[in-house]
Amino acid sequence: MKILIVDDDELQQTLIESHIEKYFQEHPHLEYIISQTRSGISALEFDKVKHYNLVFMDILMPLMNGIDTTKNMKRYNKDVVVVAISSDDSEENKSKTFEAGADDFIPKPISKEAIFRVLDMYCKKN
Repeated sequence: MKILIVDDDELQQTLIESHIEKYFQEHPHLEYIISQTRSGISALEFDKVKHYNLVFMDILMPLMNGIDTTKNMKRYNKDVVVVAISSDDSEENKSKTFEAGADDFIPKPISKEAIFRVLDMYCKKN
């Protein structure tokens, strides 16, 4: 499984990666690669080359937000699973992320349980 973490906050990237690493330590039969980037623009560039299976996408980022990044990514990588991440868990924000093509939503602060739930669900599909 190829996983991309897109968040402009380095601490959030580290936290998400740590939870993912723990998950795969508990599931050693699963193979994975994790990449990180801090912007939506570079996320699109990375995905065009690597075609990720799963993307953890922050919504509030400078230059290109997670909603626009998700829309663009889904245009050419229709199979990618995008998990939106945001501190704004209002119904309006969730609705915007799903309209953009997000497959799931995790509110901040991010918990290990939320990351594990997503990985349980989407690793079984791949």
